Amino acid sequence: MRKKVFYSVIVMALLCFCLLRTFGNPIPLPTLIMPEEWISVSINERDDILPGNDNSLEASVDGLYPMRNLKYEKVRILDPVPPRSYDIRITLDGNPLKWTWSDMFYGTVLPEWPRIPQLEWTIAPVPEKFDLTAHYKHGLVYRENEIVFFYPMGCWDGQPIYSPSMTAHIKTRLPGRYLPKGVFLDHDPAPFTLSLDPDVYSPVPGWVVGGDYQSKPFRALERDYILTIMDRWGDPAAWFSQPPDMATGFALPSMDTINTPVPADDFILPASSFVKENVGNVRFWGTYPGWRTNIAHMNNADIKPPCPKYIRIRIYDSIPDTSDNTPRPDSLVYEYRTETYNQKFFGSVVKETTESDDTADAGWSYHHVFSYDISLPRPFIPVPGQRYWISISSGPVDENVIWSWVISPVNDFIPGIYMSNDSLTDNAAVMPRHLNLSFVLSTTPDVVNNGVSYRLVDGSTITVDYPNMERPTIRLPIDGSFLLTQTLSSASGYRTFTVTNLSFMPKNGDEHTSGKNGKGKYLLDNTTVDPARQQMSVSINIGGNLPVRLDSGSVGVPEDIDFPWIDITVKNNGTSIGSVSPQYAVHLVAVPMPGFSFSTDYPFTSGSLGNHVSDGDLLSSKGTILLTNSELISAFNLYPTFAEQKVGLDAVIGPINHFSSEDGSMVTPYVLFSSKTDILAKENPGHGDILNNFGRVVRRNIDLISPFGPMPVAQDTGLDALAVSRSPVTDEGSADILSEAAEIPPEKRIIVFSIKEGFFSEKLGVYIGPGDILTTDGRIYKTGKDLLRNFNPLSVSIEGSIDIDAVYILSNGEIWFSTASGFRDAKLGYVGFGDLLSENGRIILRNRDIVAPFNPIEDLADFGLDGISVLQ
Repeated sequence: MRKKVFYSVIVMALLCFCLLRTFGNPIPLPTLIMPEEWISVSINERDDILPGNDNSLEASVDGLYPMRNLKYEKVRILDPVPPRSYDIRITLDGNPLKWTWSDMFYGTVLPEWPRIPQLEWTIAPVPEKFDLTAHYKHGLVYRENEIVFFYPMGCWDGQPIYSPSMTAHIKTRLPGRYLPKGVFLDHDPAPFTLSLDPDVYSPVPGWVVGGDYQSKPFRALERDYILTIMDRWGDPAAWFSQPPDMATGFALPSMDTINTPVPADDFILPASSFVKENVGNVRFWGTYPGWRTNIAHMNNADIKPPCPKYIRIRIYDSIPDTSDNTPRPDSLVYEYRTETYNQKFFGSVVKETTESDDTADAGWSYHHVFSYDISLPRPFIPVPGQRYWISISSGPVDENVIWSWVISPVNDFIPGIYMSNDSLTDNAAVMPRHLNLSFVLSTTPDVVNNGVSYRLVDGSTITVDYPNMERPTIRLPIDGSFLLTQTLSSASGYRTFTVTNLSFMPKNGDEHTSGKNGKGKYLLDNTTVDPARQQMSVSINIGGNLPVRLDSGSVGVPEDIDFPWIDITVKNNGTSIGSVSPQYAVHLVAVPMPGFSFSTDYPFTSGSLGNHVSDGDLLSSKGTILLTNSELISAFNLYPTFAEQKVGLDAVIGPINHFSSEDGSMVTPYVLFSSKTDILAKENPGHGDILNNFGRVVRRNIDLISPFGPMPVAQDTGLDALAVSRSPVTDEGSADILSEAAEIPPEKRIIVFSIKEGFFSEKLGVYIGPGDILTTDGRIYKTGKDLLRNFNPLSVSIEGSIDIDAVYILSNGEIWFSTASGFRDAKLGYVGFGDLLSENGRIILRNRDIVAPFNPIEDLADFGLDGISVLQ
């Protein structure tokens, strides 16, 4: 009986409470009822041709707002949107609504966007029930270490919208290169979910960031939604990247104590020559489970976080497990323990588990993640293609907490493993689910490689004169290289560089006039005087004799080139040497020479590789095959009868990036290309289309040509050259070749191309020929005549234009290219159709020098150059 009375009292109390809440919050009339809103966001790269183009992300936002009308006959609604939003569409039950820009602005917590514009529209008459939709696109906010997406979720506060509670369902899709760092409601961290997005057509799967956010009772949503994003490949030196899982924050204890298992995860240096070659820096993420979980704002908390006494990094080689062929760690090959490391607060993982003391979001707890950066005193050099295991463990931690290594959502399908700390054997079976640890491996260059590698190009010579001797003067063309490293500028206005490792060899192989171990200085003043001045002095061993000091004196820079080109003659004047000693004059024509990929017009047999090289293979300047023709096209749905077809290469960009296979055993570079002939596959890839080696037609030829308004409408003009352009840099930036800050922001880069068959552009009112370089947005980047303005061809028929076969654009805007046919130049003599040229009128590399690392057996003067791209 007492229980019945007790329960009756409880029921009555609850009923009274509900009645009080109801009458204490009467529904205002008129009003619009909106209990839920559905927001779908797709964040993509602006240019779908280049993956991972920094600063190129934009958001496409679609909102669905189901509403019920109570007594409104006419209503005005304001909707804030980020600055420079475009493609804006508002509909009511699928019918377009006319909108205008309001004169009122919306305040936000973002310092970059303190006020944003608002759309304004009116609904009259107002239906009893209706669906309101909004669509728009906009760019994102870029910060030093994160990218920010903003959605004004609190915009309904103060508007004619009412509901006993309001819930926003937000789903955001990210490309596979990017991962969520955190979600915030204004300044407060908030929970979210993370899952793979199988619908994104990309070399790597995309992600879906989800979240449901509810208002307080009888209140609209009052805080805005902010998603911060991290770029897996934001560090240009990184070659292995598994960022942390900031959705769950799941972490594995990893303490460096005897008999305590520690986690380890695998990594592979891609078996290709275009990636970095060492592990010089290790970045990883950890947390202290249970530490200060009631604090939401670590950056504002006057609390010193715990720190491990030291960090230990171990690297093991790998062997397959004999029972199931699963890779396992084997012998210890590298170990480093340090008390010097950088621990930095990275972000808070929010979980809906307990109550928090300092926030209104009851039921949320906060797990704080820290990032760690360690530079190895001695870089570890992995063998390309070989699997290794890395184990990171912590020494004792103050406050008696345990350090744990945060997992990564990036799954290479080879799960991490627990190892026993006092032996090289596994302590337990493979982790119960595919858990991969969060870490990034990046390269530290050797000290000698801090400079820029220069190569002597066509025009470099050594002249040897013998005073007072009846011996003829010798002049020989030379090949060679040196390193140029910038030092502090002098007070005279000259910029100072050190020259090291200068060596050269006459092309006839004469050892008596070869130079080795040269070192000295190079001075350049191209900002305070006009014309620019330069001076080089070096000490070099020539012909195996004692070092000789060569000096140019202060001389002018040739008018037809700009730094980083160097064109200078150094010589000895004979005052400090014997009367019969030779006098040398070494003319150095040099330019920074990166590694590059290329293809040839004709196949050949490589003496160094011992196998056939086809005109469809993508080659490396180091003398390796990066991708065979079959590997380039195998991802397309080739018709069975033509599974072994050879289509050749006409143009190439890349490798741009690299992606791991599902089991992590192989890494595939990402390449854009066009083929010489149509590929017989279900996707119908044409010879003028831009393709990638993951089986996708990235851009049809008609889409490339349409912005020019061809007349008559061109069917397929072919594609002969393909490159990524960079906007011209300032004089200050172009001079600083040794600083990453001088790089052109990638968002300013555009795709350029040349065609095989010309057409008349109705839009531009000009004829466009195969020698012109065009842009994907419908502009002529450079005409063929302009490209050859510094050459003196004697046999050109179309107003100084020659068909372009390959093109590469440097960071300072200079264009390197090859032509589809050879020509005779009044100054240079014969220029081959496979020679690499500069628009400044010089030959960078003869075709025989380009293919020399392959040691072709065939005796051809020119194998052609069909595509070129610098290796990243």
